[in-house]
Amino acid sequence: MDIVRFRAMGTDVTVHVPDVYHVPDDVGELLADGVQRLISEWESILSRFHPDSALSRFNRTNGHWVDVDPRLAAVLRLADQAFAETHGWFDPYLGEDIRRIGYDLSFEQLTVTYRPLEVSERIAPSKSPLTLHATASRARLEPGYEVDLGGIGKGWIVRQAAQWLEQAGLTAFICNAGGDMVCRGMNGDEPWTIGVLDPFAPQATSLTLSVRDRAVATSGTYRRRWMTTNGPAHHLLDPFTGLPTESDVVSCTIVHRDLVRAEVQAKVALLLGFELGQNWLSQQDCDEWVLITSSREVLHQCNSL
Repeated sequence: MDIVRFRAMGTDVTVHVPDVYHVPDDVGELLADGVQRLISEWESILSRFHPDSALSRFNRTNGHWVDVDPRLAAVLRLADQAFAETHGWFDPYLGEDIRRIGYDLSFEQLTVTYRPLEVSERIAPSKSPLTLHATASRARLEPGYEVDLGGIGKGWIVRQAAQWLEQAGLTAFICNAGGDMVCRGMNGDEPWTIGVLDPFAPQATSLTLSVRDRAVATSGTYRRRWMTTNGPAHHLLDPFTGLPTESDVVSCTIVHRDLVRAEVQAKVALLLGFELGQNWLSQQDCDEWVLITSSREVLHQCNSL
């Protein structure tokens, strides 16, 4: 049963517990209120769509060293580490580019009218444009860049919500934000059954996964699409062109012990494409992965690392 369902981070957020796990109404209300307040607080820190968020204020610092919220600094550090580890394939410094192609508002606020798609003049950074102080919550962002935490920010927030639920006493639940989720415990006597959506029939599933005490993240080019003067666009940018990726992978799902790492791996594998993506994933520390291509091929693999 769902003990809470609400909108946040531009998607549906739910907390689901096994039907056999009876949560008293007053406890459920307390949990629902706590999760909503926590997610709202983190969204006010990490969202680029909130003009007064800690992230938005940091993006307006014009190359100066500034004090930043310690919570923002922690996520910036994770994002910058992912940039280095993936040699720029995971690039959190695409904020200006994603605004330029028309994704300048929360997806719910984008109109269905055509939006201009300007030619990219992006030169991918050879090194990180972000400098973080080794110990203090201070940072500097090179002029010309904006941070967009995107999926890694959502993964971090869901991870914080799941940890809060565990501390509140829940031992079995799914905390899910638009398909990116933390699955704790068991669904009664069985692992959780998680469906991987079919990109070509979104009400159907391509396959199901059995998940216990793991996180699941999906990146896809079939969601968050809008029309531009050059045709449809989506929000997953090739970091080396600054334009929506033309990868032959339309969906990548990762099962991992950590949702933040799952978010990074799902995005990078999609950007790399089917051949390079599967080779790269076979060397990562995820448990399972699913790639779905534009020709509707589905590849599901378990890593033995």
